[in-house]
Amino acid sequence: MHLSAVILVILQIFLVVVYSEENTRDISSVLELFPEFVQMNDKINKLENGLFPEFVQMKNMIKKLEKGWVLPHKTHLKNYRVKFELIESTVYSSGLECWIKCTETIGCTSASFQSEGGKCELSRVPYFSYDILEKAVGWDVFTIHSPVVSLHDHSYSLSLAAAKAHCVSLGLSIATLEDLNAAYNNGYQKCSCGWAANGVAYLVMQVADSNCLSSVGVLQCSWQSTWNVYCKPLKSSWALPYKTRLRNYRVKSEHIESTEFSSGLECWIKCTETNGCTSISFQSEGRKCELSRVPYFSYDVLEKAVGWDAFTKHSPVVSLHDHSYSLSLAAAKAHCVSLGLSIATLEDLNAAYNNGYQKCSCGWAANGVAYLVMQVADRNCLSSVGVLQCSWQSTWNVYCKPLISD
Repeated sequence: MHLSAVILVILQIFLVVVYSEENTRDISSVLELFPEFVQMNDKINKLENGLFPEFVQMKNMIKKLEKGWVLPHKTHLKNYRVKFELIESTVYSSGLECWIKCTETIGCTSASFQSEGGKCELSRVPYFSYDILEKAVGWDVFTIHSPVVSLHDHSYSLSLAAAKAHCVSLGLSIATLEDLNAAYNNGYQKCSCGWAANGVAYLVMQVADSNCLSSVGVLQCSWQSTWNVYCKPLKSSWALPYKTRLRNYRVKSEHIESTEFSSGLECWIKCTETNGCTSISFQSEGRKCELSRVPYFSYDVLEKAVGWDAFTKHSPVVSLHDHSYSLSLAAAKAHCVSLGLSIATLEDLNAAYNNGYQKCSCGWAANGVAYLVMQVADRNCLSSVGVLQCSWQSTWNVYCKPLISD
């Protein structure tokens, strides 16, 4: 028997064992949201296997993307980077690709990105503090961590007043005991005594150290009257990034406030610096950046756009799918599923209303009742506001919601 024939037989045996119907369903359930995966899915279906690395990577990415809605980094700081000695690996990419690379790298917690050179540095730092950062104009650093305190070393020479002034001079504020406890709980350690806002000095130990103290915890220092200082970031220093990302969609043109040309990272930063901006649409190929002030994030304000990414500060809410009031409840549920979504519940509609959503159109909800959602009374619709029940016929449109695997 030829070697190629032997390999083929072995491959066929593995195909039956490895690639299950469940894997097929996992992929097909999101194809409507990800057109670029259709071609790959066709190949997988034809070969009926998950042995090839590129297929495994594709399935893992689909799982990470959580059926279309991605939870990104928690903290972003401009003009800083993680210190060189803590860098694990360096690649070259766009800012968005840099963070995605981190989410796909086991153990990666933070990414430093230089937009001018497209340089992306990945690290596994266990917490996010100025202690592990350095000033770097033109860089942005992103992390899954919330920021914690930082120890500023002045050879134990600072009075309490000088300590507070030092933090303020850096655009920070002196840390409280509560901040130190929170930092300890987040894995922070520093064998150095620093002032806190209550006028007491402390050090923070996760592990006993023979060169420091044999105890662990947030420990009081009391053997002199001058110390270093623990500072904490002011909330305005740490930019909260987008909350939701949807690939291959953009905000509809009628909602666009302004258009620029930039990198994806610069596009989002521009939004954070623009009064009222809530969402961006970014096309990587043309570096096109569109800013908008949409009051909620829904398929109602979005349109399919291959090669675009839509980002927003909002959590996703429901969307009304208009079928000229022709859908039965069963057809309504099937329509949502066909789009990789699910039919909204009454709780979803109430949450959408609380987030500013409005739609003067009756759509099915999962409880078998149709509703419309009104923020403001409209003489062309209804004079009432709220999540209002519709009952004058038996077929309606439908409200769908994004599937999220949180």
